[in-house]
Order: sequence, then C-alpha cells, then structure tokens
Amino acid sequence: MSDAEALPLIATITEHFPNEWLAFIVPPEEDDDPLPVHGKLVAHSPNLDDVHDAILTVLWNQCVYVFYNGDVEAQQASLQGK
Repeated sequence: MSDAEALPLIATITEHFPNEWLAFIVPPEEDDDPLPVHGKLVAHSPNLDDVHDAILTVLWNQCVYVFYNGDVEAQQASLQGK
C-alpha cells in the first residue's frame, strides 16, 4: 500500500459536507492530478475566506486541494455572501 492509499478517500469525506468549501492535504504523488483521490480534510466552511485563512496559517509546506462541494448556483451564492 502506498502512502496515498493510506489516506481516506476524498469522495467518502465529501458526502458529509454538502455545499461547503473543502480543503484537503493531498499526498505529493497526487498533487499534479486535477482530481486527487486521497487526502486528509483540514478545513471546511460555507465561506471560502475561512478555508483560505485556515490553510494559509497552518499549511505553508503541504500540497493542498481546495474545491466547492456543491452545485454551481450554490457556489456562486457562497462567493457573493448570500
């Protein structure tokens, strides 16, 4: 088992946080993948600024994957502060 495979599946974790911004530490071997498969959740929030603040203060030397876990309309609303 590789180091990446020892981490949880991102798809499993995302089920618990609909319509939120999520930040995962991903293994270096998956950093170049557009959609990494494994990772450790380090921040989640409906507010993107909260997630950015969390990763900037703690994760200065990690491979981080940030994305919105919801539909486009909900994502746009979250960016407009609705």
